[in-house]
Amino acid sequence: MSAWVRKYLEAELGKALPDNVLAESENYVEENELNDNKADRVWVLDLAKRLCRVTAARPQPPRAQAREKIIRRHLREEERRRADVTADAIKRLADLNPAVASFRREWHVPSDRNGRTEPAFGLAVLRFIGKLPATALDELSHAARHLAQEFGWPESAASWFTVSGVPPHSPPVQVRFAQGITLEVQPWVSPETVRAVYAFAQRKVRGHAHRSLSLKALNRFAFVHAARTKGKATWATLFEQWKRQVPRAERGGTWRRFQRDFARTEVALLRPTVAPAFKAQVTREAAERLAMQAKAVADLRLGPLVALGLGIEPERIKRIERRRGAKSGG
Repeated sequence: MSAWVRKYLEAELGKALPDNVLAESENYVEENELNDNKADRVWVLDLAKRLCRVTAARPQPPRAQAREKIIRRHLREEERRRADVTADAIKRLADLNPAVASFRREWHVPSDRNGRTEPAFGLAVLRFIGKLPATALDELSHAARHLAQEFGWPESAASWFTVSGVPPHSPPVQVRFAQGITLEVQPWVSPETVRAVYAFAQRKVRGHAHRSLSLKALNRFAFVHAARTKGKATWATLFEQWKRQVPRAERGGTWRRFQRDFARTEVALLRPTVAPAFKAQVTREAAERLAMQAKAVADLRLGPLVALGLGIEPERIKRIERRRGAKSGG
């Protein structure tokens, strides 16, 4: 009955599905006796998308993941290796944290044969999360605070690690885009790597390689802008005044060219352009993150702790659960 599931989902999602996601989707089809028709395919696709979101510790939009892989290629080989070795060591220490171990023992977190939480967020962990009571959040927050203090992790990421065994993603160089470009760099990363990553980020934002403004262009802008904000001097007048202030070699051209050059510098300084493709990409990534969080909070089938993997703090989840309880009680 479920032979069509793999082909349909991989065609819709444009990628090969993890085995646990595919198995859960096929089980869902069998248990609910769904068929290969338009109405039933909607339910299967929705479930697969939800499972794909929660099978990673901190899901990122696909475009952000692709960009991060490119950034990683700018690291030296020894820097990539150092990051991987350090992450593995920190994960082992976090597994041994007394508060984490206590939570896992008390709530019987699924573990592998070595007694450690499975690194992959498999079907057993998904089902376990769905059955946890809301009271577990208090103890989970306690364990997460211990990890946050010891390793500097965000509390939501520490909570997710406690339940899933998947540590927060912390690359040597992180790039964020807001009003400008923000780099968060581990202190051991080489200056050459930082320069390479910044140059890559700058090309993404601007759509071209770095172009400096000359000292002449900056001085011309400062002179004209100050003069025009004080009065309504004509461009011809300003050009004549400018020529009297600069060396003879810089007096060529016409007032129209003088006006054009000022306008270009004004745009570069006060209205810097962002590549349209990059602007659209950032907008899509922000929308995807918000959609992931909204669906995680609303997803009662997999339980409230699923939201932790999407960066939603435990206190917010508890408030949501209390409101739900009040509504159902009323």
